[in-house]
Amino acid sequence: MTGTAAIDPELSAASIIQRIVEGSISRQFVIYAAKGLLPLPQDDIVGVLAFLAGGDDEEIVSTARQSLTELPANTVLA
Repeated sequence: MTGTAAIDPELSAASIIQRIVEGSISRQFVIYAAKGLLPLPQDDIVGVLAFLAGGDDEEIVSTARQSLTELPANTVLA
C-alpha cells in the first residue's frame, strides 16, 4: 500500500514520521517534506527535517539538510 495512504487533516511530526517509517507515504510527499513544504508548525517541521536528514536516501537527506540550514537559527535551537 505504499504511497496511497491519505494524510490526516491533523498533521504532526510524529504522524508523518510514523507513516514514512511504515512506507505509507509516497516518495514525492517525502521530498516535499524534506523541502519543508508541509502545513505544520515550525517545531514540527524541524522534527520531520531532522528525521529525514538522518535517513538513507541521499536526495532526501541532502534536501532535508539544506532545508534545515535555511531555517532561522532560533527555530532550530529552540
